[in-house]
Amino acid sequence: DSRAYMQRRRAIDPNYAKMPKSYFANWYAENRDRERAKRKENYKENSVKYKARATHRQRAIKNLINDLTQEEWNQLVYSFGGRCAYCQKNKSDRMDHFWPVTMGGGTSKSNIVPACDACNRSKFNKNPLVWLEVG
Repeated sequence: DSRAYMQRRRAIDPNYAKMPKSYFANWYAENRDRERAKRKENYKENSVKYKARATHRQRAIKNLINDLTQEEWNQLVYSFGGRCAYCQKNKSDRMDHFWPVTMGGGTSKSNIVPACDACNRSKFNKNPLVWLEVG
């Protein structure tokens, strides 16, 4: 779990959390090819797991409510002032399922919230109530 990794990393090196984002962006730019190769190798080694996850999600989506209209989405974004529903700091640029698809959350006005990329990635498919307590 990436959250647990970050907690261990900060415990080892308290200055890690204070590093500017540009440090990580520069590191990734310098190591892009190596990181892509690692991801590709990881996918090859775990392709069954990745395919099973994708299949599970697709099956779940087919059986869930999907009735959110563009107008309803625009109203949701407006009601949050164009900000992320979770952190209220960043501009919302993602449509997030409050209850993840893998937990039975459909694409309806009652389950979709605007989220920033950081919160959307952090929450992923976790139980939102647990994630909000930890985050």
